[in-house]
Amino acid sequence: MVRQGGYDAGTARRGAKQLGTFATKRAALAHRKAVLEGRAGTDAERLGDFLEVWLRSKEGRVAVSTFDQYTWAVRRHITPLLGAVRLRDLTTELLDGWVAQLTAPGSAGKPRLGPTSARLVRKVLSMALEEAVQRGRLQRNPVVLTQPPQPDRSRHKLGWTLDEACSFLKAASDHRLYGAFHLCLVTGMRRGGDPGASLGRH
Repeated sequence: MVRQGGYDAGTARRGAKQLGTFATKRAALAHRKAVLEGRAGTDAERLGDFLEVWLRSKEGRVAVSTFDQYTWAVRRHITPLLGAVRLRDLTTELLDGWVAQLTAPGSAGKPRLGPTSARLVRKVLSMALEEAVQRGRLQRNPVVLTQPPQPDRSRHKLGWTLDEACSFLKAASDHRLYGAFHLCLVTGMRRGGDPGASLGRH
């Protein structure tokens, strides 16, 4: 018998579920290995369970910051809302509603996520379900046909003009971090970005 411990998003409790009963120990071990590698599932498999297997497959294979983003998206914004849904029951219409829920104003009038963060969460789910398709768990990726959240064009990104940047560097010329300030301004570098990408486009 093969069992798997985990989190049931439907009941918000931890427990074990039976994944199958086999005639030999060899067959059971083979199925256990397939489950751990994300190559086996059942018609009743829940999205939350699959995503936990998917997360484990990514740990150590992507940058720590990337894995943290995946974990944040899955455990904060996908599993709480969709984790109890069976993989086979995921539809584009259901996911359209989920995407809308991510950016809809809550009880306090503030949305769960801004458009940029919601697009990231949608992308993470799409990546995971694309792998589910490749592993034979789904026939198609239902996220592909959903509409991504539109950026909020009412907000304008603020930036410095060339004169303002030069004024800042002049005022900070004696600061111990002047070199870092200068590097950030001339390259447009940011966390997780290519330090030369911004410079190369201008």
